[in-house]
Amino acid sequence: MPGAEQCKVIVYRNNEKSEFLCEQGSNLKEVLANNGFYIDAPCGGKGSCGKCKVKVAGAENILPTNEEMRFIDSTELDKGYRLACAFKVTKDIEVEIKHDRGDAQIVTSGQKYKVDLNPKVAKQYLSLQYPTIEDQRDDVKRVIDAAGIANLNVPLSVMKYLPEMLRNNDYNITIVHDYHNILKIEGGDTTKVSFGIAIDIGTTTIAVYLVDLVTGKEVDVISELNGQKSYGADVISRINYTMENSAGIEQLRSKIVTQLDNMIKVLAKRNHVDIENIYQIMIAANTTMIHLFLGLAPKNIALSPFIPVNTASVDFTADELGFNLNRACIVTLLPCISAYVGADIVAGIISSGMIKQNEISLLIDIGTNGEIALSTKNGIYCCSTAAGPAFEGAHIRNGCGGIPGAINSIRIENEELKYTTISNIQPIGICGSAIIDVVAMLIENELIDETGRFTEEEEYISNEMGKKLFNRITEIDGQPAFVITENPATNEVIAITQKDIRELQLAKAAIAAGIRILIKYSGQSVNDIQKVFFAGGFGSYINKSSAIKIGLIPKEFENKIVAIGNAAGTGAKMCLLSNSKLLESFNLMDISKYIELSSLPEFQNEFIDCMYF
Repeated sequence: MPGAEQCKVIVYRNNEKSEFLCEQGSNLKEVLANNGFYIDAPCGGKGSCGKCKVKVAGAENILPTNEEMRFIDSTELDKGYRLACAFKVTKDIEVEIKHDRGDAQIVTSGQKYKVDLNPKVAKQYLSLQYPTIEDQRDDVKRVIDAAGIANLNVPLSVMKYLPEMLRNNDYNITIVHDYHNILKIEGGDTTKVSFGIAIDIGTTTIAVYLVDLVTGKEVDVISELNGQKSYGADVISRINYTMENSAGIEQLRSKIVTQLDNMIKVLAKRNHVDIENIYQIMIAANTTMIHLFLGLAPKNIALSPFIPVNTASVDFTADELGFNLNRACIVTLLPCISAYVGADIVAGIISSGMIKQNEISLLIDIGTNGEIALSTKNGIYCCSTAAGPAFEGAHIRNGCGGIPGAINSIRIENEELKYTTISNIQPIGICGSAIIDVVAMLIENELIDETGRFTEEEEYISNEMGKKLFNRITEIDGQPAFVITENPATNEVIAITQKDIRELQLAKAAIAAGIRILIKYSGQSVNDIQKVFFAGGFGSYINKSSAIKIGLIPKEFENKIVAIGNAAGTGAKMCLLSNSKLLESFNLMDISKYIELSSLPEFQNEFIDCMYF
């Protein structure tokens, strides 16, 4: 508001100091997010998860809210800990952040691929004949005739500078076109300089690739956490935000467009690429992310019968979407299959090659939504399951994303519990892959039973390793918990609680039941599956033996799993470089059958059965 008083906020993170101003009364989480500090808030800032704890100096006289008191005990309060989402900045403060998601380990690599190099946007050099009394063709017709492309359109924006461009360059020009429209005309021969951008917009992370459209080579890549995380960890939270806030759609749209625009410019600058030489952007994303990127209302995606505004591939100019790039740059959105099987899965199907292989194969992308596609001789069957963010460390007491210090693997070695952390530094929490590892270990050593309940008495344990580990079971927050180690920075234990195990059970049951239903409806059996593609960051790091042990995937898949990394990003690159691959993505709509799990009575039965370990 005009005239509102300003408060100074000083942030300390990783021995670095940042300082900025905000309006008095501003929400601390939003202030931090607006200045590049992505604090975990899976609940979207509703005060229901307790993940956004930060240490605040200067707030001793500001009473904690009821939301804060649910998650912060008196000891933590004395140390200055507050919930960022519930804290109002009413005076100058200093904030200490032990870690945020800004340093997250994001998978950008994928499978090697080979495509025919024929991008949708092409360059063509033309050396035109000079007009004469005998040849009085107009400038537009002269260009179209030389190009030799039937029904080629020259828009008004190009016509306006065409005469001067022709005469200043002795009628030697390069046209940039998509085989239907001339997008831009450049003087001389510029056919050796042409770049494109492939983008994977994930709910959690973003990967942006700079690609040379002449050589077909990837020049560089940059990745960041999705800035929309400030509004919720999953798509439903963000949809709800747009429904509860009149300006919500525009806030989320502006957030992602600005972030992508900045990422593209960073890539261009560090690789000495003029943004005027970026002619095409290819985007893969789930259906909700596409809606939020375009500023379309996503509310009907969350309401039965789950109808999006659009699922087809569409083209826009970068300019009309709000990018500060080459105005003629074309932005292509890959098609989606349904409200919950988006263009990211379409891109994953393309990059895996599963539709070209003469075998029955399964693609699994585990994130906040578990998206599954099964390729058969009769077409592709696909579904989506609401796995929730547990696999990404959300709703887990000591859970965190793939950031430095996150415990990412756990094992028993020489009868001792061993673990590794990302970047090999002191542990600060536990991420999804290790959560699966520790639960698998608890099952194997009889510390939890098939229902997920902790073993109450040592005498119920038959194996020696289990007996040895039993002394790690304690009580935390009024419930049984297994202690993994201690966070040396806070002297707090890092543990898996009974509630955490329930969260994992819900997530893994959703995925496992989805796999069962999809196989059943396709008329196949588990043994018929010849190859299983694990896509995404989680799929790259998961221990397949642990995944089988907890029942996430059938044991029959053990020797069939292929981790394909960022399949969505790879698919976007392939469609950027090859118009034939882009057309292949369009054809997927005709051969794909979406199974809406919520409408199937048997899904609930499968889900309950899959809750057991």
